[in-house]
Amino acid sequence: MLQSKPHRRRIARLMATIACLAVCGLMTTAPFGSAATADEKVTIDWWLPTGDPATEAAVADAFKAKTGHTVKPYQDTNAPLVQKIYAAYQRKESPDVIFITNPSDIDAFVKAKMLLEYTPGPVTKDYPKELKSYAPYAYPYALITFGVAYNSNAIAPATTNFATISDMLNPAYKGKFGMTDPAVVGGMVSILFAMRENMGEASYVNFLKGLAEIKPKFYTSNYPLANAITSGELSLGFIFDQAANAQVKVGAPVAFAYPKDAPAAYGLAAIPANAKNIEVAKQFMDFLTSSEGQQLWSNTYGDTPANPLAVPLVKKDMTAKPWFRQPGSLAYLTTSPTTDQQKALVKQFGEIVKGN
Repeated sequence: MLQSKPHRRRIARLMATIACLAVCGLMTTAPFGSAATADEKVTIDWWLPTGDPATEAAVADAFKAKTGHTVKPYQDTNAPLVQKIYAAYQRKESPDVIFITNPSDIDAFVKAKMLLEYTPGPVTKDYPKELKSYAPYAYPYALITFGVAYNSNAIAPATTNFATISDMLNPAYKGKFGMTDPAVVGGMVSILFAMRENMGEASYVNFLKGLAEIKPKFYTSNYPLANAITSGELSLGFIFDQAANAQVKVGAPVAFAYPKDAPAAYGLAAIPANAKNIEVAKQFMDFLTSSEGQQLWSNTYGDTPANPLAVPLVKKDMTAKPWFRQPGSLAYLTTSPTTDQQKALVKQFGEIVKGN
């Protein structure tokens, strides 16, 4: 049926109005609540284990200066943090980026299909294969590297090597050696697992027997352990490098050595599959794993960067020290121990080292 001229004119005017709205950006076909456009600046939520607020602020500020996007950190201890991540995912209120220190939690997230598949560019380009065990879901943001910290007044650096982990088992250190308790500190269980995987069962058992001979003192955290070394309560300890480096940085009489095949676990960064701002989260992951982001994190937090192109704080500030030796080969934790394996490690350690 033919339309009247007035009717055709009304339709023409309506079509012109719609076109104008579209051109002016006042009308969109995108659904309500869709992701930000490339030019829109957003705030992303970053959930991570309790750590150094100054480090998180430095990273967030640098990312904002680079991209214009704001990062809002939220901290909690690892176990409650994991539970909150589960709950937020079920409510579809996930944070945009998460950091987790226990790799087995990442395994559980992957099994539940809670993580986005994404590989940051710097990981592809720079990371060694040993640090891609959790691809394509999660990647190390820092290494939890252990070595030997010692009181330089009690043990002269000029006469000390600590070239291997076994060098700290000298009978002269009996009763003056400390470490964190694997029955309390989950990170130490991961470190022992990495050592056993690297050494083999027979050599690992011999190492535990050597520990038993020097009667270690046990601590519930690396930081009280570092304080005990600084004060002279202990002569040396097997410790997370960040805790030792913090003492060196403030001028304490502490030296640090990375033995050959020093064990290194790591914290993992990932993006939840239902994150609100996925594209910006990917940008943040790219920044975190880049040599620039890793350098910033290491310089402020004091641990060893995962990206080998970043220069560790200890190398930058301590190379001139007569006792410093650059980290050599590392025994990476390339797979996380199962719950049963963790229990077996703690039981074995208790029986051999503690005599339980």
